[in-house]
Amino acid sequence: MGGDSTAGGFPYTQAHGDTEILLKGNGPREVATEYMGQMRHTLRFMARNAEVKAQKIVWEQFPTTIRAKSFAPFQSDATVLPKARK
Repeated sequence: MGGDSTAGGFPYTQAHGDTEILLKGNGPREVATEYMGQMRHTLRFMARNAEVKAQKIVWEQFPTTIRAKSFAPFQSDATVLPKARK
């Protein structure tokens, strides 16, 4: 990416220094494809994490509504077991 990013004023960079990305590949296209795949994975994880946090907030603010009860499986302390059929 080049340049001195510490001059840009980014808090993470100021605290930790420049970041290097290490990828293996036989050419620029392969390395770029690998990088994009890793970024997509990271963004999906971040989106899911934000979704779960939002669901937790809804559960805490509206614990008696049906909508909030549907979020119970996402709570870390909730245990949801399937009901046994007779």
